[in-house]
Amino acid sequence: MQWSQWSLDTLSQDLPPEAHSLLGPNEPNHHLQADLTPEVAARLWPALQKAADEHSLRLGSPAASPCGADCVLADPFEWLDRFFKACVGCRIDFIASHYYSCSAPYLALYVAELARYGRPVWLTELACPLGPSAGGEATQAAYMAAALDVLDKEPVVERYAWFAPRTYDCDWIGPGASLLQAGQPALTQLGALYIGAPGGQGPPPQATQSDQGAGLGALQADERGPFIRMCTQECGYWNYGTGLGSPRAGKPGRLGSE
Repeated sequence: MQWSQWSLDTLSQDLPPEAHSLLGPNEPNHHLQADLTPEVAARLWPALQKAADEHSLRLGSPAASPCGADCVLADPFEWLDRFFKACVGCRIDFIASHYYSCSAPYLALYVAELARYGRPVWLTELACPLGPSAGGEATQAAYMAAALDVLDKEPVVERYAWFAPRTYDCDWIGPGASLLQAGQPALTQLGALYIGAPGGQGPPPQATQSDQGAGLGALQADERGPFIRMCTQECGYWNYGTGLGSPRAGKPGRLGSE
């Protein structure tokens, strides 16, 4: 991911050799995230496209997402509309976005709106933002089951990622959304649901101790099999590249984070 406008001059040399896709700026319509107007993002795009071309990478859109406060633009679709208008002739291979809700029907409506751009959709963050309320695990599990059913059946959705491997210090989501146990190389019940829900291919990966002893060891398979990568940080802040899941029927796979 090219998180915002910084370090564009070293983007190409910083890309990992195993990368197959490059994500655009993170939540550019949020002041506390990438904080970019659509027009500024469009001016930056040739640098991202050049790096993607040099490494034969697919290129994802800036991940404009719903914003409730402190926004460049509250409406992600207004942001994307202006971006596409300003970025004439730009290569965007898929649309990336985030969506936090506890309603699978609203999720379905959001995905349907993303489809208007005529490209595959990567929903690179989703969860139910419950906060630290009681019964969070059961509510998250019910939402996950309904949400994954929506996403797995929607042809336009190519990939998606639950947020996050660990959410124990994410007060706005709550610990019930965690896929991994706190400080342990083991799945939560929600994590087991995520990688083993109907439609997955093959058995869930087994947790293994990594050489750093801090999390799930690297069962680094490719898109054809289960994959887990070690996650040691809380709340996903530095979890870019962490994978947790198994490929879905007709889809390349689930992502665990960006």
